[in-house]
Amino acid sequence: MLAVLGAVAVLTYLAHRGLLAMERRGWVYYRSKGSGSMGASAMFGLNEVFHPGAQQTVIELDESERRGPRRAAPGDPPQVG
Repeated sequence: MLAVLGAVAVLTYLAHRGLLAMERRGWVYYRSKGSGSMGASAMFGLNEVFHPGAQQTVIELDESERRGPRRAAPGDPPQVG
């Protein structure tokens, strides 16, 4: 029994050190995430996995706002109104 508890302690410590190393590389948020809901963060991550087009839409809208209004190109239909 003591050997099992010792093995669990060693594995827990190794997992802790591994997670700290992954956090330094920017792969995971483990200890320095700050205050926030882990559940909400997980839901945002799942949303990006299942709806990748939503993030692309946000990026394109931001870029179009920075560029300003689009000018008519040759061959575009005339704007009414």
